[in-house]
Parts: sequence; structure tokens; C-alpha cells
Amino acid sequence: MEENNENVQTAESIEETKTAKNNKIIKTCVIIAAVVLVIVAIYLIFNKNGLGSKNIVGYYELYEMSSDDEDYSYEDLQNLKSLGLEVTLELRDDKTGTLNLFGETMDLTYDNKNMTVDGEYAPYKVDDNKITMEQDGQKLVFQKAEKAENLEEQK
Repeated sequence: MEENNENVQTAESIEETKTAKNNKIIKTCVIIAAVVLVIVAIYLIFNKNGLGSKNIVGYYELYEMSSDDEDYSYEDLQNLKSLGLEVTLELRDDKTGTLNLFGETMDLTYDNKNMTVDGEYAPYKVDDNKITMEQDGQKLVFQKAEKAENLEEQK
């Protein structure tokens, strides 16, 4: 009879050991999941555009423009460009950039929602390779492009 009691106690201790190991594994998984959640939260805090956000750094040319009383198509703007009159936008990694309006270059800054030029800000949206800014009845759509200097260097 004593041998059966020892077997029962051994079986119970084996079961307790398995339960303890399972609990340890569960705790480890919970800790790993918590660490992953913290990493994702930190990423989202520092990258307010969220996961999979588009990098808008680059060079852009005006693709279309409209106001309350006038619309300019891509073809219209290409005709102006052929005359040396163009509108470009260049955005750098450090959240600064330049806006060239028909030869007048202005410095700008940007965050995840607005671009600021000369103290005036305009909200913008990003869709594929285009940036759209709308304010006071005016709409500017910029399309990502190769900078002319870069094209000349490639030749």
C-alpha cells in the first residue's frame, strides 16, 4: 500500500512540476507580448503617421492646381514649365524643405499634418506619390518626380 501512496505522490509531484512549467511558459509569453505591444506603441508615438506610413521625403513638381475660379491641368502646367515657370516642392528628412514658386524659393517646415511657409500653414494629404494641399479655395497637387539635377547627373 505504501508503494501506491508513493506512486500517487510522485504522480502528483510530476503534475505539479508540469503545471509550474506551463505557468512559466505562459508568463514568458505574456511578457513577450507585452514587450511587443510596448515597442509598437513607441513606434506609433514617434511616427504619428502610423504603421506603414509613406515616406514623403523627396522632390515634387506641381501636377495640378485649382482655385475657386480657375483650374490648371497637368498639360497647362507643363506648358508653363517649358517657359521656365514651374512650381516645385522639396522635402528633407529633417522636416524642412523648400517651395519654389515660379523662381521664388521659400523655406518651409512640415509635420504629419501641415506644411508651414512664412508662418502660414496648410494641411496636406498624401496619396501614393502625390501630396495635396487645400486652403482658402485653392488646391495644389504635387507629384513625386526626379529632380532635373539628378536626371542630368544620370546621363
